[in-house]
Parts: sequence; C-alpha cells; structure tokens
Amino acid sequence: MKYEIKIPKAFPNHEELTEAVNHLVSFLHIDAVYVSPLEHKTLVSVIMSDNNAQDDDALHDSKLADDHPDIVFKYFSGHWVEHAYKKGFPYFIMHCNAENLVYCLPEAKVFYPVKLKTKYHTYRLRKRTGEMIYAIDAYLRLYSDYMQNESYLEAVYALHQGLRFIYMMISELHGEGLKGGQDLFGQYRWVADFAPSLDDIINPNADEEKSLFEFLNASRNAIMYKTEFEVDIDTLKEANKKVRQFYGEARSLYNKLYVDYKAKLKTLHQPATVGLGILEQKLPEDYFASQVLQQINGIIKDYIKTRAVFCFGYKLFNTEIKKTKSNYFNPGYHFYLLVYTLEPKDNPAAMIEAKVRDAFGKKHKVTVLLHRKQSMPKKRDNDRWFFNKLTANGFQVGSDLNITDQPFEKDLEYSVNYWRNRALLAESHFNTAKSLTNPDDALLKNTMLHQAIVNSCLGFIELFLGYRPNRVNIGHLFALLQFITDKDFSLYFRREDDNSMYLLLSANPDMIRYKVVNQYAIEDSNELELRCTDCFWEIKQLAFAKLDALYKSHLIL
Repeated sequence: MKYEIKIPKAFPNHEELTEAVNHLVSFLHIDAVYVSPLEHKTLVSVIMSDNNAQDDDALHDSKLADDHPDIVFKYFSGHWVEHAYKKGFPYFIMHCNAENLVYCLPEAKVFYPVKLKTKYHTYRLRKRTGEMIYAIDAYLRLYSDYMQNESYLEAVYALHQGLRFIYMMISELHGEGLKGGQDLFGQYRWVADFAPSLDDIINPNADEEKSLFEFLNASRNAIMYKTEFEVDIDTLKEANKKVRQFYGEARSLYNKLYVDYKAKLKTLHQPATVGLGILEQKLPEDYFASQVLQQINGIIKDYIKTRAVFCFGYKLFNTEIKKTKSNYFNPGYHFYLLVYTLEPKDNPAAMIEAKVRDAFGKKHKVTVLLHRKQSMPKKRDNDRWFFNKLTANGFQVGSDLNITDQPFEKDLEYSVNYWRNRALLAESHFNTAKSLTNPDDALLKNTMLHQAIVNSCLGFIELFLGYRPNRVNIGHLFALLQFITDKDFSLYFRREDDNSMYLLLSANPDMIRYKVVNQYAIEDSNELELRCTDCFWEIKQLAFAKLDALYKSHLIL
C-alpha cells in the first residue's frame, strides 16, 4: 500500500508545502515527514531512511531551501531520531508526533518515547539546559574577571565561548547539536530559523553588526593559533552587550518551550477526537487514522453500495508501543462512522463492524451509524440536526460529496422530556428486578436489568446528541456513551471474566419465550444488578449536570 502526502489545508502555504514535500519524496529515501508551524515560518522535519546516500549537511544547504524561504527544512537520520526519542529531546516530541505527520513510508517506524511520564522528560530537559546555563554563566563571569584584570584578549574569547554555548543551548532545544564549525556567524544562521527574535537583537545583514561575529571569531584564532589581534575596547563592550541580550533571549525561549513541552507531553498521542466537540467544530485529521480509514472504506464498499462515509470521531484503541531497540508507535483506532448507504440490507451496521473486526483482528474497530437518503423525510428533526452536524464537522472518507440537508434546530425540550421518561422507565425496571429474588426468577431479572440499561442509554444519548439509535444492542449503546463522555462506565466490559456478565445483560424479552428458565443463577443476576445500579447512578449524575447547565444558560425553562 502506498501512503499519500496529506498536509492539512489549514496551513496558509498549503500548496507550497505540498509541492516541497512531493519534491523531497520524489528524489530522497524518506521514512517520514512532519510539518509544524513556527512563529514566522513553517517547519518541515524530514526523517531519512537508513539507506539514504545524501549527506545531511548538503541537504541543509540544498537549493530547496533557497526556493522556499518561508519553510525551514530539517533532516535527521532514523538512527538519530530513535536515539533522540529515547533521550527525550524536546524537539522530536514537540514536532515529530502523530499530529504533525504528513507522510510516512509504509512499514516505516514512527518513534515514540520509551517513558511517557511528564516528570521524567521535563527533568531531563531541566537537567541538560541547566548544564548549559551553568557553562554560560561561568564564561560571563570569566569575562568580568578578565576585564577587571585588563586581560582583554581572554575577555573576548570568554564571550566567544559563552556565545557558542548559547547557540548550543538553542540548537539542542530544537533537535540536534550545533553545526557550522567554529564560525559564529554560520552558527547564528543555523539557530536563527528557530529563534527569529534574535534578529531583533542583531541584524546579520548589516556589515557593522556582522563585524561583531568576526571580532569574536578573531579572538579564537588569536588564542588557538597565536595570530595577531588588536582588541578594540568599544567593540568588546558592544559585543558583551549583544551576547548578554542573546543569553536573555535564549532563557526566554527555554521558558516558553518548557511550558509548551509540558503541555504536549500531557496530550501526546491523545487527540481530542471524540465527544461533543463534533457538534461545534471540525474534527482534526490524523495521518495514520486517515490511512486506516481508506482501507476500512474499501471493506465497506465491497459489502454495500455507499454514497459517502463520514468519520465523526476516533480514539486510540489497543495502541502498541514496541519497547525494543526500535521504540516506535503502532497505533490502533476505534472509529465512529456515519455511512450513507444506497441499498437495503439486513443489519448492515453490525455486518460492517464484523467485517472490519475480521480484517484487522483486535487492531482496529468501528462503531457504525447507518443512514439512507430515502429515509430522510421520515426522520425526526433532531435526528436530521444530528446528521447535519456529523457531515459538516466530520471528515469524508474516500470521496468529496456535498451531502447537506436543510438546516434544522435541535428540539431541546423534547430531548429533555425524552430523557426524563426513559429514566423513570429505567427506575421502574430496576424496582421490578429488585423484587425478583427466587432462583427461577434469574432470567426475568436479567431481562428487567437489560431493559433498564437500554432505556437509560437511549435517554442519555437523546439528551446529549439529539439522536435516537435504531440499534439497541448493549455494546453499540455503550460505544455511543463512551463517544459522548470519553470515559468508562461500571458496565464497561473490559476484562475477559466480564464476558459472563455481558451475556447475562444481553437477555431480552424474546429470550423468555424459548430459554430454559432455571439455567441461570440468581447469584449472578444479583451481582449484575449491583453493577447496573452503579452504572445507572453514573449516567444520572452526568445527565443532571447537563440539565443544570441547560437551566443556567436559560436554554430550557
């Protein structure tokens, strides 16, 4: 399978970025490309394949950079990125993550830090930066001592070394060690891409200010090679002023990066891509998720004729971090899909979910909502409002059709009343279940608990989404509850030994007609009742909070 280049259209220079990345992929052996915004430019991080023949330094000076002055290209070998992720270098966690991935060679490794603890990584950042700051402070103190002793050549060299450590500090914060040899002007050009604010301190294009770099470079030659060097005191004082300004800016950059880095670690590979946000804003796309969705779209189309498929949410599912020599991220996803079909079939949503499960095993799963254009006039206004939100804010998979319905408003009063009625009905079922205590009552008790949970789920989903599912399968309903709340409930059957409880809760009224009554144990039913009661309490607390918010905002009376 060939992975495509997917650069978010939100980038203002989307077309230029697409052209540049296409050019890179066409003539280099590349494992992955990441794109992220900087303050004034766009950063493109290129991870080279191990068999790439190009020299990294030559790539940095390539014509591509000249053709695209508003794009910063950084090239890294796969071995270096693997090492950097193990060490927790902030650059790669900030910029080379799933959120910024725009191209990946199939089967290539996308690296992931071995330890995901925020304290661990922030400690390493503070420790390494602290070592740099200690060295810079030492050289600036040496400068002051040499000036008092009128050792001016040594004072200039102390500034030279202090500035090199300032460069090194900025450079390591942004991906790799210092490049450009000992030439301070060449090193300045290297770090200025990440710290454009340095140009406010010194203008590298002005000969007078550029001469400060030459002045400091000359001090090194005088110390190392005993060359002639006459120190101009005024130039020395001006250089000292600029170096200290650079140092202050480097400290500011570190402080800002530290805050951003800490925030990024907390959300690393945990995108906010499920929940009620889909009703208000566009769903962000994820590169890996988009590639998997293309495969799932093919599975769906092989089974049923479709007009369009929309993804309205996804979350990580069975995600694997391979903790071997290659520490890389191997994501699994749970997708929420709205499928517009063109033909009727028996229980098609469940069949699609089963076919995806067969194709991917436990790697990926889907929750499917089905919709047919022919049934649109029969839908309630709330349902049509909900579908409009999903099509407007979700992203379409495999096609680009304009599927919009006439605008509808959500009937909040109806949704609130529906929730209240379902909750009352659920409580009635719970009361009936509680009264069933005889051994032969186990099946009937399970059926009452099933009805109670189904009604509470239906009311909850209507209250939050304005949608009434036409599938009352327990697994489907809880998948929608998890989509709304992004949390597990007491009845979330995660463990293997929960299978027996799930089967008990699957009891429905039809089973009473043909199941053997005494094959169920009342003790198991009593345990199920406790868990169902806890789950109902959790659902009611969330619903009451929602109602309270509606009252306070005067959306309902």
